[in-house]
Amino acid sequence: MKFLKIHLVALFCCFLVNLHAQEGSVLYTNSKVTKVTVYLSGAQITREAEVSIEKGITNIVFDGVSPYLNEQSIQLGGTSGINLLSVVHRINYLTENENSPRINELKDSIEIIQFLLDQLTNKKFVSEQELDLIISNKNIKGDKGFDIAAYEEIQELYTKRLPALKDDLLKNRIEERRLLEKQNKLKNQLAELSNSYSNGKHEIVASIKSETAKKLKLDLSYYTSAASWFPAYDIRCKDIDSPIQLIYKAIIQQSSGEDWSKVMLKISMGNPNLSGTKPELQTNSLGWMPVYYQNIEGSYSGYKKSNATAPAAMGNSIQVDKDERSEARFKNNTSTMTQSSLNVEFVIAIPYTINSNGKSTIIDAQTFEMPAIYNLAVVPKLDKSVFLIAEVSAKDEINQLNGMASIYFEGMYTGQSNVTPNENDSMKISLGRDKSILVERKRLKEKSSKSLLGSKKTEESVYEIIVKNTKSTPVSITIEDQIPISIDKDIEIEQIDLGGAIYDEVTGKLTWKITLLAGETKKINFSFNVKYPKNKKIGNY
Repeated sequence: MKFLKIHLVALFCCFLVNLHAQEGSVLYTNSKVTKVTVYLSGAQITREAEVSIEKGITNIVFDGVSPYLNEQSIQLGGTSGINLLSVVHRINYLTENENSPRINELKDSIEIIQFLLDQLTNKKFVSEQELDLIISNKNIKGDKGFDIAAYEEIQELYTKRLPALKDDLLKNRIEERRLLEKQNKLKNQLAELSNSYSNGKHEIVASIKSETAKKLKLDLSYYTSAASWFPAYDIRCKDIDSPIQLIYKAIIQQSSGEDWSKVMLKISMGNPNLSGTKPELQTNSLGWMPVYYQNIEGSYSGYKKSNATAPAAMGNSIQVDKDERSEARFKNNTSTMTQSSLNVEFVIAIPYTINSNGKSTIIDAQTFEMPAIYNLAVVPKLDKSVFLIAEVSAKDEINQLNGMASIYFEGMYTGQSNVTPNENDSMKISLGRDKSILVERKRLKEKSSKSLLGSKKTEESVYEIIVKNTKSTPVSITIEDQIPISIDKDIEIEQIDLGGAIYDEVTGKLTWKITLLAGETKKINFSFNVKYPKNKKIGNY
């Protein structure tokens, strides 16, 4: 083995000598990660290094780069005035790779647990020896026969100390099992993290040629897929007379194999993993379907497709005069937002450290203050709670992505809600439940009925919605319900009384907008008929 190591070192030295003789000198840089652009999937990493080169060819080695880099993405800047001959990614198996802080931390934890296990082994040995001693002296006799005093003493040990020893051994086994489970988990995590470190050190070698000796400030960039970010929000509202404060957060994770220590960050909404090539339409040749598929299609002949979209989320029926809103403005910025024709980025103003451990780092990317229109809304068929809805202007410059939001209203945490981009320039945010508005929805059995006439069965349904305002001030509230929509010609829906609702013929949605005085209660009734063949069953409605 010693001879093999010497032989490998000799080969490596010969390799360096040959490289120097044939392709110029070798120069290892002390490069550092200084800038990172994090995409929704992946990250662009930039390293910087200052080097002094001699006249001729120099092979500049950047070591410690991410093992998960994309070779096609490698770029080298700062080469003005010199000739860049080549840039190559390689794995140096002859250089021992330094462990990351996380790997060292895991190794230390495993050693501590092993020390505790060794202590348990020692305690177990002592307890077992004492236990054997007590059991072996259970039947004791003196020189002149039976010794009553010695017998009583050993019996006292047997009845008191023996149970304690057995309890100690049981606790020992439980603790040993717990420590072993924890140690195995740490070892598995260590093995996973060590994969990128044990297979040699990843390097990028840039071969350059210069006519004179000079100093260079180089920046090397490359893309890695082992990083990502996703959005989250804090939404704060002082009261219904105040604007909404939306704090845009970026939750970053990275396992690139290299720690980002005090780097300048950009958060990009781009995704380099998506194809940048426009798709091309191919000829759509229309022919007869096979008989098998015709039969399947025929079995659904009664189904009529609709261009309607699904019913809008709660509160979407709110009509707002957009002139009453003004555009959002930045407040307490910790970043600068830049927008190009293809992408939007947040440039974080302060450096961050994000280690390669897969853990989440939360960064406040931007804070927006947005005037809002407030309304109360309820969908009692799905939830009898009344929700406070804020509609805010959501121009393109905010560029929301889907994400969960923590809601704070009047200084209190009220729960979580979804932030979802809208096709228009508005966004509706649910701020939580208003428990001072009581809502009840029920089917009036005494007014509902079922009847049979010929081959048709008719079901009449009558519903009542009761809304009570327990506040000391008037409120306006939007109420949503629905009547079913038929997708089969044999099922007929007949409107009887819509209770003054605004009716959407495509979705079947009913919308009421009512005002309740302080302490006032209102009732809304609506009814409809469903007719269908008596020998068939229909779904719930």
